[in-house]
Amino acid sequence: MSVQRQVKPRGLAANFSSLLTAQLWHRGCLGISAILVAHTFGRDGLGRLLAGISFVFMFWPLIDAGLAELFIRDVAGHREPLPAYARQVIRLKNWLTLVSFLAIWAVAEAYTPMRDDLSLIACLALVLIMESYTTLLRSIFRIQERMHKEAILLAIDGSLKLAVVWFVIWTPGFSDPLLAIAIGWLAAGLLSWGLAAWSVRAWWPWRQVTTSSGVGTWFALLQRSLPLVMVFSLSLMNLRVAIVFLGVLSGHADAGNFGAGERLLEAIQVLPLALAYVLLPVSARLANSMEELRTLTRRVLGWLIGGALIVAWGLVVWGGWLLRLVFGSAFQQAASLMGVLGWIAVPLFLKPVMEKILCGIHQQGMVWRAYLIVSFANALALSIVVPAAGLFGATSCVLVAELASATILAVGLWWSLRQEQVVHALPQGAGAFVQVETQ
Repeated sequence: MSVQRQVKPRGLAANFSSLLTAQLWHRGCLGISAILVAHTFGRDGLGRLLAGISFVFMFWPLIDAGLAELFIRDVAGHREPLPAYARQVIRLKNWLTLVSFLAIWAVAEAYTPMRDDLSLIACLALVLIMESYTTLLRSIFRIQERMHKEAILLAIDGSLKLAVVWFVIWTPGFSDPLLAIAIGWLAAGLLSWGLAAWSVRAWWPWRQVTTSSGVGTWFALLQRSLPLVMVFSLSLMNLRVAIVFLGVLSGHADAGNFGAGERLLEAIQVLPLALAYVLLPVSARLANSMEELRTLTRRVLGWLIGGALIVAWGLVVWGGWLLRLVFGSAFQQAASLMGVLGWIAVPLFLKPVMEKILCGIHQQGMVWRAYLIVSFANALALSIVVPAAGLFGATSCVLVAELASATILAVGLWWSLRQEQVVHALPQGAGAFVQVETQ
């Protein structure tokens, strides 16, 4: 007896439009949240919150371990037994959650600049952990290529987080409003997880599934998943590391200025991110039809390059005015950086799509190695440049790093798509880890 409900995938355009709309709403809610924090608590308040978020995000490889993307790619590309595989992944994730939280706590306790915000960091760590569980549950809809359902859950999550910020700002009496926001986000994350779990309950009939267990099984999963989480984590590491370095070496005000610009960049990245999420299962499905994948890639990147140049030019010309309008006159210094920061939009537009196509055809090793080298060089440059050149120096370092990353990915994608056969079918895949009972 089959344990999976059969569903008909929606088209690429339908999935993209649904996810884009939800991403716009979700990012809009988070952007408005940042604006409210900036106007209420100033550059120092925004810088403190973003520095905490960026610090916790550096542990994402341990929290997520790439299991969500491995789950999508294996089930979409190789038709693995979804419920059994999901249960094995969840068991491994539970242990990773415990280890990652303890690691974040230990590092924050040992690192003097973060010790004063230990409660905030611990709460933000729990928020990120809950987000990783919810993302794994929502990935069911990406596998089925029915992303309108994921879009609904994503929109609800963004609305809940914005409601928390609004409530804390308009409710006096909190001794630490930023900690109150983090606690509220954790409550919102628990509710989002509950909604996601209820939505996918039909596809996880646990009683019909038995799984093999053991360290060897989990080690085999981690061997395949870690390259994927390295890709995701390192793709945004240049921006996150810059905020951390500015917060520690230059002060929360500079971190807040850079964070305001970074929030603007993340807002315009909604379109390529939504497209990238749609393309991961599609590229996994087309991995053995290279001509069709080449045609799709040329068409998508052609439109993205044109759009990226238009958006970057718009940010360079009007980005400063937009920052002052949105965040207020206190962020004048951030507005003056948009002449440099705006051009980062070009690689940020192209990287998500290129990396997801490469991951879909099992070329993630090329991506994470390139990102790791560039991120290490960027961190080294920031440690030297920030004390000497401050905010402008950090922005210049990030621009160079992002352009270098995008160039390497473009060359790697061109080389990979020239091959007639990139993916070699896994002999057993995820099915090696599970046995599905039948009646």
